[in-house]
Amino acid sequence: MSRPLIRRLRLILVCLLVAVCGQLLFSFLVRTIDEAHYARQRLEVINRLGELRLKLEQRLNTAFYVSRGLEMLITGLTADGSQLGDHWGEIRQWSRQAAVDLPYVSSIGLSDGYVIRFAYPREANKAVLGVDYRELDEQWPAIRRAVQTREPVVAGPLELIQGGTGIICRIPLFTDRLQQEGGRFVGIVSMVLDYDQLMKLTGLTALRDELAIAIRGLDGRGVDGEVFLGNTALFEGDSVRQRVEFLGGNWVIVAKPPSGWSYESPYSRGLNALGLLVSLRWWVAHCCIWRFPVCNSGPGRPGILPANWNPACASAPGS
Repeated sequence: MSRPLIRRLRLILVCLLVAVCGQLLFSFLVRTIDEAHYARQRLEVINRLGELRLKLEQRLNTAFYVSRGLEMLITGLTADGSQLGDHWGEIRQWSRQAAVDLPYVSSIGLSDGYVIRFAYPREANKAVLGVDYRELDEQWPAIRRAVQTREPVVAGPLELIQGGTGIICRIPLFTDRLQQEGGRFVGIVSMVLDYDQLMKLTGLTALRDELAIAIRGLDGRGVDGEVFLGNTALFEGDSVRQRVEFLGGNWVIVAKPPSGWSYESPYSRGLNALGLLVSLRWWVAHCCIWRFPVCNSGPGRPGILPANWNPACASAPGS
């Protein structure tokens, strides 16, 4: 094989190698940008979902710990052995103030034993007065567990007897709340939250227009509870997941873009096209080298297309 041909093949190989390296470089750059694009999407959803989680926890815990305040009030009022019926006035005043401070609280109930004797506001909740918790087949197991463990329980979201959808936090009352055993069972405090109003105040209703959201944890049971909002399939994919903690239970909330995650950056196609153009440029260059001959640019110094190149040199001696 002649030296000019070897040199020509070497030059072709260099051009092809540069073209391939350039394409690989652009492919790596595009892949890096795509990964950053995907990570940025997830970070944005994490931040939006985190804001929602904090608002939900704030609203739920504020209301539920206010019901703890009513528990302490009643414990103090009945410490002398008096009955709940002797203190409806003080309890009604406290409930009125709580409802003003927390507009998403739809009602506050109080049972004497297991029978509901007090409800605020009274007119809107007459339907629950006289209801015996032991006759509520679906809710009684959770209520009985609350009394046995002396811990708050959360029910819902569920359809309320008085109408609408609500979330209920129930706290059992005992004459001595500091003792794990002993003390007389007094009744149950119920704080009912307006579910729809809560979703609006926390921004969840508006956020569902921007993200696909689902919540699991009916009755505050977290991952063991049923899905009560959104599509169950969201829990099976790569959705962003966070836990909403509150007195008496927790929820698991997941979210992702409505159309799914985008794995390709808006710049990917443009960069891919640029990479192909660069590779094509080198391909054209090596084709030109293959087409035109290599000739001497001086004694013993073969060159490639010198400035004074003449086609006749291809047949000249020593060429």
